[in-house]
Amino acid sequence: MGSPVETTLPTPEVDPGRLRAVRIATVACLLVTAPLFIPPLMYALVLWWLWRRKVKKGLALAVGMGSTGFAVELAWLALMPYMGVGLLFWCISLGAVLQAILVLVAVRAYYTMRREPGDRRLLVLSGFCPAVVAVSPVVLLLLVTEVLPHLWGPPGQAIGSMSSAVDALNAINVTAKEYARVYKNGFPANLATLGPPPKGNAPSCNHADLIDPWPATENWLAMGKRSGYVFQYTPGPPVPNPPAGCVPGVQSYTLTARPEEYYKTGWHSFFTDQSGVIRWTREDRPATTQDSPGDPRIPLGR
Repeated sequence: MGSPVETTLPTPEVDPGRLRAVRIATVACLLVTAPLFIPPLMYALVLWWLWRRKVKKGLALAVGMGSTGFAVELAWLALMPYMGVGLLFWCISLGAVLQAILVLVAVRAYYTMRREPGDRRLLVLSGFCPAVVAVSPVVLLLLVTEVLPHLWGPPGQAIGSMSSAVDALNAINVTAKEYARVYKNGFPANLATLGPPPKGNAPSCNHADLIDPWPATENWLAMGKRSGYVFQYTPGPPVPNPPAGCVPGVQSYTLTARPEEYYKTGWHSFFTDQSGVIRWTREDRPATTQDSPGDPRIPLGR
């Protein structure tokens, strides 16, 4: 078999415009993968080989890195429903698009050159083999730190707590609207307003008795706790003309729920407001309006 062939520039067989496109796409991929350490070094090597006029070697590595990176990022995107859609999703999507573009422009540049017997071997040895070696540590790291823990799932207590938290958020949203309808006082000023009245008193606009019909010392939702989650109710602007004797209600509210002990009592954080839309994240931070909407209990969200 023939030995790998390295073509040097300048040569009339190489389209300068297509080669320029390869360089631009390579720089873009290098910037997107910069935090990963090893892959950007390989993209830098592509640029180095092109600059050193080892064109086919550079194109082979560009195809290898682009193809391998695209496959890994596509697989990662397929797993994103398990981990929530956020900034990471869009970064990986951008990376996948850039990798596909790099493969396309590198192949187009190659087809302006003369084919030689050692080209396929060059593609394997200088393209895909280094690419697999470069990407493998990143894939292994992501599997160990992100994918496997999410697929194996949290302890049973955390799963039950997450389901209870979602039910509680839905209950608060529904009863807040019911409170506004019945008492004409906007939404409640706090969670305690939705709770039961003092013993012997009838429900009122200040104690509507819409949640927690039996107070429990550790799971009293009206006090902001339920099944290992802490609920934070933040009222918006007060209503201008509250009914007589009522603590002024509010025109809007936000509500967050976070595990008391991340991963042990839950590994989802939630956000909702008067719209009733629940958003969630699996990151150890408060959820926001920028996080994924929906119910994480559905099959693709667990």
